[in-house]
Amino acid sequence: DTWVRELKDPETFYTDVSPRDLIDHLQSQCTGRHAIDILALQDEMRQYHVEFEGIPEYINALEDAQRRAKRAGDDGEYVVTDATLLLIASTAMLKTQQFPRVNDEWEDLPRVGRTWLAWKAMYKRAQAKARVKKLAADGQDQFGGVAAASGNA
Repeated sequence: DTWVRELKDPETFYTDVSPRDLIDHLQSQCTGRHAIDILALQDEMRQYHVEFEGIPEYINALEDAQRRAKRAGDDGEYVVTDATLLLIASTAMLKTQQFPRVNDEWEDLPRVGRTWLAWKAMYKRAQAKARVKKLAADGQDQFGGVAAASGNA
C-alpha cells in the first residue's frame, strides 16, 4: 500500500487501474535494492544449504539470488558472480560433509576445471546417486534377514 496508495480510488479502490499501469507505477517508484540488501542477500545465500532439501533446489535458490542481485543496479555494481556462487556452494559442502567423496574429487580438480557449471554437474550427479541408493535401501532386508527370520537358515 505504501507504493501504490496514490493509485487508489477512494470508492472503487484499485479497480480502475490496469495491471500495466500498476507495474509501470511500481517500477518508477521503487528504487530497487541497496548495497546493504545485497550484503544481506549474500548472508542468506550462505545459509541456503540448511534450508533446501536437495542439490537441485539448492542450486536453483543460489541462481535465483544471483538474478535478484543482478537486478539491483543498472551498472552491474552488485552482481553476484559465478565465482561467488562457487565459493558459497563449495564451502557449504565442505562444512556439511554431505558428499565427502565428491568433495575430495572436487578439491582434486585443477583450478581451471573448478567452474560453476562443473560444480553443478558433479553435485547433481552425487545427489542423484544418493537418491537411488536411498530408494534401493528403504524397506529392504539385509542379506540373510528373511532366511533368518523364517527359520530357513
